[in-house]
Amino acid sequence: TKYKMDFWNGYNKMVKRFKKISGVSEDNGIDFLFGEAKEKNSHAALFLGFYYADDEDDEKAYKWFMKSAKLDNFLAQYQVGTMLHEGCGVSPGTRDPRFR
Repeated sequence: TKYKMDFWNGYNKMVKRFKKISGVSEDNGIDFLFGEAKEKNSHAALFLGFYYADDEDDEKAYKWFMKSAKLDNFLAQYQVGTMLHEGCGVSPGTRDPRFR
C-alpha cells in the first residue's frame, strides 16, 4: 500500500546515517529503538512504525506511528492519517466514514 512506500527511501537513508553516527549494530538496533521509544523519542517510535510496516504487521505499525504522532512527529501524523484513510492496521469501525 501507499503508506509503506511514501517515506521508504528517506527511511533507508536515515537508518544508514543513524547506524554510522551511533555505532549501533543492526542486531541490537531494534532493542535500542524500543528503549528510545519508551523514553518518548518520537523518531524512534517512527522508525519502529516503519519497521513493522516493512514486516507487514499493520496493527503494530499503526501503534508505533500513533505513539510518534502523539509526540508531534509530523511524518508519523501523515502515516496515521494515510493508514486511517486506507483502513490499514485499524479495525473497520475505526476507519473514517468520510473516506469510504
